[in-house]
Amino acid sequence: MIHRIVGKFLRDSQAISTRVGTRIYFERVPQKAPGGERLVISKISGERFYTLENESDATNAIVEVACYADSTTAAESLFQLVRNRLSGYYGNVTYLSDGEEATTWISSTIVRDGIDVTDPDDASDQWRFGYSADFSIFYTQAVPDHA
Repeated sequence: MIHRIVGKFLRDSQAISTRVGTRIYFERVPQKAPGGERLVISKISGERFYTLENESDATNAIVEVACYADSTTAAESLFQLVRNRLSGYYGNVTYLSDGEEATTWISSTIVRDGIDVTDPDDASDQWRFGYSADFSIFYTQAVPDHA
C-alpha cells in the first residue's frame, strides 16, 4: 500500500504531474499504455517493528521509483523532481483506502540509491532511457487488534 501512497503524493506535485500526467504505474507498465514520460513505483521490501508487548505502528519500506523518458537527460531531470518531492519529506499524507479518505504519517524519507536503467539487450523495451532510485520510507500503519 505504501507504494500507492507514494504514487498519490508524487501525483499531487504540479511539477511532476505536468511531466507525466496520469502515467504513474505500480509494479509495471501496461502493454498498451500511452507514450510519454512515466513513473513506475514498486515496493521492494518492508519491515515491521515490534515492542515486547505487540507490533508497533512504526514501519519501514523500501520503495523504488523508476523514471522513464525519451532521453537519459529527460529521465534524470524527471528523477530530480521526484527526489526533490520525496527526499527528506516528513508529514501527513492523505490517500484513498477502500474508497475512504485516510491519512498516514511519514516520519522520514531517505534516498538510498540511484542508477541509470540500462537498455535491454534485444531492444524490445519502448522506454529505453530511465533513472531509478530506492527510497527508505518510515511511516505509521495500523496495529492488528486481534479481533
